[in-house]
Amino acid sequence: MLKKVVNSAMVLSVCLAVGHAKPLAECKSDKDKVNGCVEKIYYGDRRQLRYETPYKNGERNGIEKAYYGNGQLEAETPYENDKINGIAKGYYESGQLFSEVPHENDKRSGIVKHYYESGQLKREIPFENDKRNGIEKEYYESGKLRYETPYKNDERNGVEKEYYESGKLKKETLYEDGSVIVRKTYNEQGEIINSQQNK
Repeated sequence: MLKKVVNSAMVLSVCLAVGHAKPLAECKSDKDKVNGCVEKIYYGDRRQLRYETPYKNGERNGIEKAYYGNGQLEAETPYENDKINGIAKGYYESGQLFSEVPHENDKRSGIVKHYYESGQLKREIPFENDKRNGIEKEYYESGKLRYETPYKNDERNGVEKEYYESGKLKKETLYEDGSVIVRKTYNEQGEIINSQQNK
């Protein structure tokens, strides 16, 4: 019982210490960037903050924040030892989430997501080592699938499909190494209305 009380007290002390941690001072010199500070960059009139970038050990460490001219948050970028690591987020001027971009050692890695201002998912793009690899998907604002595009080493490879909002197939395009080989367009009744083949 005593051990539990001691452990709880230690956890509470840590939480209180974190909660009362002093905010980093503004960077005034390169020495400050080693000790830990926040670099602040302003718009031309210096009345509105444009960027806040935390430094430690002379490198960007922490969440860099960018702001619109009206003061609304525009982007958050996580840095670790001067490299982007984690999910960078972009925002509409309204405050709604615009994008989520996962990074690993400064390179996009994972599923990049873009959103409509309504909050509905707009696009999913798979990245490996900063290159598109896999099936990119784009959606109508209704949530219905609009495009499926296969990528390999950042080039379109395979059959891209476009759909009407009804769900019916609208277009099929065969790609090889980024070049169009065959393209077929359909009406909503499923009839081919255009066909193109490149030799």
